[in-house]
Amino acid sequence: YFADYWREVLKIETENFFDESRLFYPLKNWKSWYFEVLNRWKKSINIDIKTNEWLAIFYELIKEVDIFVENFSPSVKKRLQIDYDTLKEIHPRLIYGSVNWYWENWDKKAYDVIVQAESWIASFNWEDKPIKNATAMIDAFSGNSLALWIASLLYKREKTGKWDFVNVSM
Repeated sequence: YFADYWREVLKIETENFFDESRLFYPLKNWKSWYFEVLNRWKKSINIDIKTNEWLAIFYELIKEVDIFVENFSPSVKKRLQIDYDTLKEIHPRLIYGSVNWYWENWDKKAYDVIVQAESWIASFNWEDKPIKNATAMIDAFSGNSLALWIASLLYKREKTGKWDFVNVSM
C-alpha cells in the first residue's frame, strides 16, 4: 500500500531464502506476474541477517527508516535480534509493524493458506472438501489492517511525538 502512495519501500530478502511468490505462475521472461504485482514500486535488497556482518548493515538501515514490517513468529524475530525491543533501542522513533498468526501469543508461522485451513475458512466453498480460496484473502485483510494502523501511528507520532508497536493477527 505504501509503495502505491509514493513511499520508498525496501523489501529485504536473502539469496537462499527469498519470497517464494517469485516462482508463482504465470511466469513471463522467468518472472512471476503475481510477485511483480504484489511488489510493484518496491526496491529489493539481499541481506542475510543471520550473519553478524549483515545484521550490522541491517541495523544501520533501521536507523534511517520510519517503519519496519515483518511477519516472523515471536521466537524467530527474537533469535534474529529484530524484535521490537531490540530495534527500538537502535531507532527510538521506529514504528514497528508485525503480522502473525495469533498476535504475539502463539509461536507459529503465519501464511495465508495455513490460516485459511486452521480457521475453517477453507471449508466455506462449494466443494465437498476444504480448499484454499482463490484469493489470498487473509493476507489482504491483515495487510490492509496493518497499513491503516501504521498510517494512524504515523499521524499519532506527528501530532504527539509518541509512536508504538502494532501487531495484527491474521
